[in-house]
Amino acid sequence: EAVDTFIISVPYTGEGVINLLNHITSAFSDRAGNVQTGEYIWGSDASVTVDNVGPTVTISVTGYESVVDAGDTVTVSVSFSEALDGSPTAADVIGALTTPGLTLSGTPTADGNTYSATFVATAATNSTGNQVSIAADAFSDANGNGSLVATSASYDVDSVSPVITGFSVTQDDGTYGPGDTITINATASETLVAGSAIRATLSNGEVVTLTTTNGGATLTGSYVVDAADTGSTDLDVSSFELGDGTGGVPEDQSGNSMTSTTLPANMIADGQDVVIDTLAPTLTVSVDQSSVNAGDQVTVTLTSSEPLDGTAAEVMGALTTPNLTLTGTPTVNGNTYTATYEADADVEDATNEISVAAGALSDVAGNTNAAVSSANYLVDTVSPEI
Repeated sequence: EAVDTFIISVPYTGEGVINLLNHITSAFSDRAGNVQTGEYIWGSDASVTVDNVGPTVTISVTGYESVVDAGDTVTVSVSFSEALDGSPTAADVIGALTTPGLTLSGTPTADGNTYSATFVATAATNSTGNQVSIAADAFSDANGNGSLVATSASYDVDSVSPVITGFSVTQDDGTYGPGDTITINATASETLVAGSAIRATLSNGEVVTLTTTNGGATLTGSYVVDAADTGSTDLDVSSFELGDGTGGVPEDQSGNSMTSTTLPANMIADGQDVVIDTLAPTLTVSVDQSSVNAGDQVTVTLTSSEPLDGTAAEVMGALTTPNLTLTGTPTVNGNTYTATYEADADVEDATNEISVAAGALSDVAGNTNAAVSSANYLVDTVSPEI
């Protein structure tokens, strides 16, 4: 008697318990066409557990606001839906992650099937759309099913600190003196938060606080020239400090603080010519005769230590010339001003000095002179009488 053995295969994907009943109702026929129907019973009911699905994985990145910046410490956690085969350490699991823009900073830990570690932003990194990920089959469950691929939500990293890239002056090239206002600007490498400030020390020793009140990449401050300030032949910034003295250290929009006080390549003196002149002009006045008679032509000379503001006529018009009247057109040669005079009629005066009152003249920066007088001269234009 021939005996046939039948194997029944039932496709199944997933995991769970399959119950096997101990009987089947069916109909069979042999090769001769004889049909046999009925219920066939064997043994007892049974069940089998099936697991052919790998552990699912969830990854999270927490502990930051909109951007991971240089001051943030974030927590990366990876959770598996079931225990992993081989009992990998927390360091093994965290080490299997790809963490773009992040650098491990703390010791990995495990809590059940969840593994965590702290990370900081990788230095000098500016990137967007980053995702922590784990490759498929990085680990397996007890039945040998490989873990599934997983990625975290995207995050941006900005750990680049802002720097000062240049200094400039708003005003035109020129000479500036007491009372003049000069606007000093500093340009940052990126947009800063409102209230960011630096203190710039100028080449003449004066300190100006530069701030950005509404955010932006430009910090601005005003330098008002005082008569007591030291002059500068080519104004520039010699150094700068961060903050306004009580706070206000510049930060970018991601929260990265400025740390560098290195002077930038682009300086005021590189592209602009700004002169600070707080030195008053020094004047001397001379008359070419010590005794002036009727008909004499007297030459009066005013010499300045620097160019004066005004024409030769305006400069010589500031002189007080007792008993002398201008007869010629004043001229200027460099810083020397000259004009000719003659004595007034019917004058006999042994005490005369040409003088310039204090503040009567100024240089182009507005610095005024101190009072000055010439040597004494005698005037005698009275004709003798018999």
